[in-house]
Amino acid sequence: MNAASSEAARANRAEATLSPLPLERFSLDGFLASSARLWRDRLAMRDTCSSPLAGFTCSELDAEVGRMAGVLAHLGLIAGERILVCGGIGLSVIVACLAALRAGLDVGLALPAFTTEEIADAARRIRAAAILGNATPPTTVAAETLLAATAQAPCVRLLCTSGGMIDGAAALDAAAWAHEELAVLAPNPSAGAVITFTNGAGGIEPVFHRQATLIAAALDVARRAKIGANSTVLSTIAPVTFAGLVAGPIGALLSGAPLHLHTSFAAAAFLDALDDSAPAHLVVPASIACDLAGAGLATPAYLASLLLLRRIRSEQSRLPGQPLDGAVPILDLYALGERAAVAEQRRQGAGLAPLAREPHLVLVDATRILAFEMREASGKLEIRGAGVTDGEDWSVP
Repeated sequence: MNAASSEAARANRAEATLSPLPLERFSLDGFLASSARLWRDRLAMRDTCSSPLAGFTCSELDAEVGRMAGVLAHLGLIAGERILVCGGIGLSVIVACLAALRAGLDVGLALPAFTTEEIADAARRIRAAAILGNATPPTTVAAETLLAATAQAPCVRLLCTSGGMIDGAAALDAAAWAHEELAVLAPNPSAGAVITFTNGAGGIEPVFHRQATLIAAALDVARRAKIGANSTVLSTIAPVTFAGLVAGPIGALLSGAPLHLHTSFAAAAFLDALDDSAPAHLVVPASIACDLAGAGLATPAYLASLLLLRRIRSEQSRLPGQPLDGAVPILDLYALGERAAVAEQRRQGAGLAPLAREPHLVLVDATRILAFEMREASGKLEIRGAGVTDGEDWSVP
C-alpha cells in the first residue's frame, strides 16, 4: 500500500464507526420478508443433498418460516427464551433458525458432531427452553440421543423435531398441524441472538452473536466476493458456525443471490450441484482447493469466485500457502474462532492473501461502518469492528 492510499485508509477509518448499532434497525427476518416481496417466485434456497431435492422460492421460504414460528409460539415458547437446534447441516437448520428468530427467540446452533452429553451441555449453558432435533436425511439425530439430552438438561421443557416424528417430541412439520388453525407469524424485527459454539480442549463454549454483527460481516464478505442478486452462492460449509452463516445463508439473503447448499459432500453429486448453479460463488474448505484447480473447475465456466475457508489461531499472523492457478477471483476466508470471518482476495498467481492488510469498510445508507480491523500485538492477532462479535474494543479472537 503506498503513502497516498495509506492516508486515505486512515481517513476513511477515522470517519467510520466500529459499532454494529447503525445496523440494529435491520434483522435477518426483515431481509427475508423483503426478498419475499421483491422476488416472490425466485429461488431463495435449495438443498442439493436432499432426496428429493428440497428448496424454497422467496415467498415459500417466508411462508414456511411464518408457519413454523406460529407452531413454536403455539407450543408455549415465549419471546426472549432460547431454543437449541441440533443435528442438521442443511436447509432445515436455516429454516429453523429464521423461524425461531421470527418467534422472538434466541437460537443456538449445535455442531453436527455433538454427542448426547454435548447437546445437553450446550442446552444447559445457554439455558435453552427447547431442543429442536433435525430428522431430515442425510443428517438425522437419533431419537435416543434427543430424549437423553433433554433428560440431562433440566432447563429444557420442550423437545421438538423437524422433518420427522419421534415419540415424546412435538413435530413442527406442516403435516402434523394440518388440522389445526394456527397463527402464521408476521415478520419480526426482534434482535434475537444467534448462538454458535466452540468445542476445544476446554469443552463447549457458547458465543452469542448480535444479528447486526452477522449482517456487517456478511455485507463485507458479499462486497469483497462481488456477490449480487444475479449470481448464485454454492456453499459446502454447514450453516452452524460464524463463517458458515455469513458466507452462506446470510450473505445470500442480504445480496439477493439464491443459495445452493451442498453440505454432505460426495464428488459426483457435487459436480451435479456445480453444473446446476454455474457460474457460482463457491464456498469450500481450503483443503480441497488444489483438487478443484486440478480438476479444471476453477474457471469462469463454473465459478464466479472461489472462497477458501480456513480456520486460524490468534498467534498465526503469518500463514504459508501455495499459489493456486485459476482464472476466477480467489478469496481466502479466514475464520477467527467463532468471532469473525474475514474475506481477502488473492493476487493473481500468489499464495494466501494477507489478512486485513487494510481496514474493511462497508457503507450503509450514508454511514461508514468499520466491519473489521486487525493489528498484531505481542505476537498475536487482535481484532475489532462491527463485523466482529464483541468487537467494540481490541481483543484476541
